[in-house]
Amino acid sequence: VGWASAGFALRPMLILAAFGIAQDVTFNAPLGSFMIVNLVTYGVAAALSESFDVDGDAGRALMVAVAAMAVGMAAVWALASTAADHAVRVSPLLAVYGMTLLLFIPLSGLFRLGGRPGEKAGALA
Repeated sequence: VGWASAGFALRPMLILAAFGIAQDVTFNAPLGSFMIVNLVTYGVAAALSESFDVDGDAGRALMVAVAAMAVGMAAVWALASTAADHAVRVSPLLAVYGMTLLLFIPLSGLFRLGGRPGEKAGALA
């Protein structure tokens, strides 16, 4: 979500795909499921960031993060329910969603790929 504020780019997508494969192996998930979740979340966040111009407004950036992560958690639920062949419980996913948001808020600046205020996102210094 933090990388998506700079817009669509190939490098973050490749990193998220590799990270997704590592998550699949770590959690014994069907291969490609976390990659799908990561890329869907990134795509939603990038589209919302471009639509709502989050560079100048921290409130809008937070709302985009909340919405994009909610879509990501919905994708996790859908894939888990499909793999389990029944609807999985939502309460553990809501706990993870809340913890993710609590960690994202103070650490979001670490993931910003944009430049200084007034610079084009991704511009060289």
